[in-house]
Amino acid sequence: RNEYEKVMEELRKENPDNMVITKFIYETTKALKTTMNNNNDNDCLILFQQIRNLTTHNPIEGTCFNENEEFFDFIAEILKDKREMEEEIDNEITLEILWIITNYVSLNNVSPELIQSKGITNILLELLDSYESLQKGIVVQLLWALCNISGDDNPKYKTYLLKEGIISKIAPILKLGVGEELGVASWLLSNVIRGSELPGLAEIYPIAKIIPKLLKNSNMDIIRDILWVLNYTSTSEGFCKHLLKESPEVVDMLVTFLKYGQMELKIPALRSIGNFASFEISGFSDELIKLQFFNMPILQQKIQDNVLRELLWTYSNLFAESKGACIQFLQNNSHVHILKNLSMENSKLLVEMNFMFVNILVTFASDASLLKQYGLNEDMFDYFRTVLKKDYGKLNKDLLQMFQGLINDFKKHGNLKLFRDFINTHSINDTLANHPDLYYE
Repeated sequence: RNEYEKVMEELRKENPDNMVITKFIYETTKALKTTMNNNNDNDCLILFQQIRNLTTHNPIEGTCFNENEEFFDFIAEILKDKREMEEEIDNEITLEILWIITNYVSLNNVSPELIQSKGITNILLELLDSYESLQKGIVVQLLWALCNISGDDNPKYKTYLLKEGIISKIAPILKLGVGEELGVASWLLSNVIRGSELPGLAEIYPIAKIIPKLLKNSNMDIIRDILWVLNYTSTSEGFCKHLLKESPEVVDMLVTFLKYGQMELKIPALRSIGNFASFEISGFSDELIKLQFFNMPILQQKIQDNVLRELLWTYSNLFAESKGACIQFLQNNSHVHILKNLSMENSKLLVEMNFMFVNILVTFASDASLLKQYGLNEDMFDYFRTVLKKDYGKLNKDLLQMFQGLINDFKKHGNLKLFRDFINTHSINDTLANHPDLYYE
C-alpha cells in the first residue's frame, strides 16, 4: 500500500515518471503471485483493481508494459484458472482483468501481437463460447476487450479473429442480447469485418437472418453499425443473393433509411444498395422501382457531396441494367434536382455523373421510341456541353471515350442518326472545336 501511495503521488504530477509506473506494475505482479499462491483471492482482487484504476485514468507509453511482459504471462494464467468461475470472486477478478486488457490496448499503446503472443486472445474467444453462462458485465467487458484488440487498422489481427470464427461466436449475442452487450457486439462485428477479407459464405451466412431484426432496433448506433456490416458483406455476390432470399424486406428497410433516416445512415444504406445493384439479382431493380427509389425526397433537398457521389454511383449501376429504372428517374425529373446540387468544380462528382448519364443512353440505345421520349434529354446534353467547355483534362477525354462507346452501341442497333442529330443540335462538335486536342480526339 505504501508503494501504491507513492505511485499515486507521482501520477498527480503533470508529467508522471514512467519508470515509477513500470516499477509499480512489476512489484504488483510479484505481490499478485504471492496472494494467488496463498489462495488469497480478496487481496488479489484489490491489487487488480489498483492496476485497473491506474491504467484507466493515466495513459502510459506502451514500452512500460512491454518491459513487464511477466505481467501478461501472469494474467493469462489467472484467466485460465478462473474461466470456470465457480465462485463470485472469480467473476470479479475476471472482470477486472478484462477491463485491464481493454485499457492496455486502447489507452496505453500495447500491441495486439503482444496480447496474442501470450495466448490471451484464444482465452477470450473460449470465454465467448460460454456467453449464455457469463454474467452480463463480463460479456460486455469481454466484447470491449476484443473490440480494442482488433483496433481500427489491424487487418492481420482481424483476419485472425475471422478465421477463429468470431462471427459465429457473437451471432448468439446479436440474436439474444440487449442493451450494452448488443451495442458492443454490433460494433465488434462491424469493426472486425471492415477492411478485412471476408471469410467463406458459410461463416457469414449466420448474420443474414439477424440483420433485419437489428435494423429494427431503436438504438441508432446499432442500426448504423449493422448498416456498415451490410455494406461490407454485400460486396459478396453469394451473400447478397442469400440475404435477399432469406430476408427480402431488407430492400424496403434500406430505402426507408434513405428517405427518412438520419444522415449518418444514408451512406452505408446507399452503398449497400449500390453493391446489390452491381450483381445480377432477379427482381432487385423492379423492387426499387416499386419503392420509388428513383424519386426519393432526398432528391428534392440540398445533397451533401459525399452522399451525392454515392447516389450517382448507385444509380449508375442500376441504370446499366434496367430501362424501368431509367424511365422512373427521368419521368420525375430527378436528374434536374441532381444537376442543381452538382458542383462543377468537384471532378469526382462529374466522373460519376458522366457514367450515370452514359449508362442511361446505353440502356436506351436499342429502343428508338424510348430514346426519343427519354434518352435524348436536353438537360443531359446541356450538361455534357458544359463539361466539355471546361478544360478538365483527363475527365474530358474519358467522356469522349464514353461517347465513342455510345456511337458503337447506337450503330449496332441502327439508331446512330438519332444520336448524331442530337449531338449536332446541342452543338457538341462546336464545343469540341474550342479545345483542339479534344477535337482531334
